Amino acid sequence: MSKENKQTKTSEKITSEKIMSDKVQAAVLSGIMKLPGGNKLKCDIAIREMGFKSCIYDVIGYNKQENTIFIFECKLGTNITSIGQAFGQILGYKAILKESGYEFLLRFYEKYHEHVIKSKSWLKIKLEDWIEIVNTKKMNFKFFVVFREQVKEMANEIIEIKNDQKFRIGVLSITKGGMCTPHLTWKKDIDDEIVKSDKIEINLIKKYSSKNFLEELDRKLKKDLSKKYPNFKSSIWGNVFQIRLFPHTHYEVWLTKGNRIAIGMHIETDRKTTEKIYNVLVSNKKDIKRKLGKDIIFDGKWGKGWATGKGSFWARIYEESARKKFDENYLKDISERLKEYVEAIQPVLETVK
Repeated sequence: MSKENKQTKTSEKITSEKIMSDKVQAAVLSGIMKLPGGNKLKCDIAIREMGFKSCIYDVIGYNKQENTIFIFECKLGTNITSIGQAFGQILGYKAILKESGYEFLLRFYEKYHEHVIKSKSWLKIKLEDWIEIVNTKKMNFKFFVVFREQVKEMANEIIEIKNDQKFRIGVLSITKGGMCTPHLTWKKDIDDEIVKSDKIEINLIKKYSSKNFLEELDRKLKKDLSKKYPNFKSSIWGNVFQIRLFPHTHYEVWLTKGNRIAIGMHIETDRKTTEKIYNVLVSNKKDIKRKLGKDIIFDGKWGKGWATGKGSFWARIYEESARKKFDENYLKDISERLKEYVEAIQPVLETVK
């Protein structure tokens, strides 16, 4: 008698998706399932029922050698509607992962760590190792739907649904006795087609809130500029980040209203000092624009004081644009742009007497 048949006889009946996910988790951790080509479907770690972005993922596993996350969606129903829903949920998961893959993997490790503490089992992947994995910026994913073996009568419909997708989602089954298997019909040519799944590479982009975006911008620019400018001072005020390197002036990133962002250098002091500093900058306008771009704005009369004689007598060199999503790519773009302002303007400021 085969190992699979032995396990089928001793297993409990499948009456819930929770039992199904238990069986999937046990199977992928043991590595008993062989896929077409002879490779085993095995995970080094696997967890159940992880909540993320308003979804509950039935089983998530990770194979270190393949650097691949496996996601399994279990469906108790055996009609065509339930089958279609399972494939649809996988498509939803894929969309979420493309948008929030970095956060998903951090949540996965957190959930795994919680499981280790509760079960008092051995921690196979340490936090620092997982951070290194995440920081590679790419991760492979494979997706499977898991049905009860009763759906074998609809094998043709399942193949048709698979072929309608842009990538192949694998199909596993749970036998009546409780065995998770890649054999739905026990007809090799059909099962080999049904179980095949495509590996998808997803870029891992870290996302930020507006507050965290400015805090991370502060950390990044301190690291990049403090050696060259030992007097580097920075601050965050609400939606504004500032760097101070020269008296009465600062460089600024301002998250303005209407989902816009302003980047520039401000002079904010009394009228006489503002005019003196600004005039030196204007005398170098051609060179500054050559370095920063012809579209940057020189605004020598910013503030109510210029029109009314009372209030602010400020000036600025700046640009404004629509904000993008707060992720690590945008963080890099904004930090590099502010550095360009510093490198173009700071040498001129230091000539002001």
